[in-house]
Amino acid sequence: MSIEDKLHRARAYPYDSPRFSYLYHDGDIKDFNLSLVQDRTPVLAFGSNKAPSQLKRKFGHLTDQLIPVEQVKLHDFDVVFAAHITSYGAIPAMLQHCPDVIVSVAITWLDETQLDIMHKSELYAANYSFAELNNMRIDRADQSSLNQIYAYIGERGHYCPSGNQSDAISISDIHAENRRWDKETTASLLSRLHQQLKIKESEEDFILRLISDVEYRRGITARISQDETAFAYPYKIITSGDDLDKR
Repeated sequence: MSIEDKLHRARAYPYDSPRFSYLYHDGDIKDFNLSLVQDRTPVLAFGSNKAPSQLKRKFGHLTDQLIPVEQVKLHDFDVVFAAHITSYGAIPAMLQHCPDVIVSVAITWLDETQLDIMHKSELYAANYSFAELNNMRIDRADQSSLNQIYAYIGERGHYCPSGNQSDAISISDIHAENRRWDKETTASLLSRLHQQLKIKESEEDFILRLISDVEYRRGITARISQDETAFAYPYKIITSGDDLDKR
């Protein structure tokens, strides 16, 4: 991957995704088919996991992969930046309870093999746990709703700008109504962190070092997570990174 591609992948998170339901099939987008969700696990996709390009990165090594991706509206939550850095240099998404906000997210309907692959991509660094959420309001296009869902919950909490634990930064690429927090792109937040942390090297070199240097990345994560705010809604952990280690 070229330097330009690495910088783009870090800054462009959570990547382009349709604002309508679709069927992912080996990198292609096809018409959504509700009948295909039977016997699959509904997992909220609120960051890059609803983008076809990210699904291709995770499942492109397999053939004939069908994943129904259903666009829904989630009430009383927002999608904000988590308090950690990914291995590809982005500041990823985290779901956070936020009354009166209605955020546009998706449900990826995963079979057993796909769920296992998704677990390995999300849980290995111990930044998320796979959890069950109940008493939710999730509106679907057919006017029905769901009140139980599964999601990857950010265990490090969300990033708090200026150390204000009652604050967060919403991800501007994710559409929402009635937001209370300021919103930014990943690119603008990386630029903010570069200045806030008083990094001497250039912003591009800062991002590239986050990607290439594991210990440096962990150190930056430790600095930005000092004032983190935990996920503020009841949840039941189904699988964690520790469970993966025991396999």
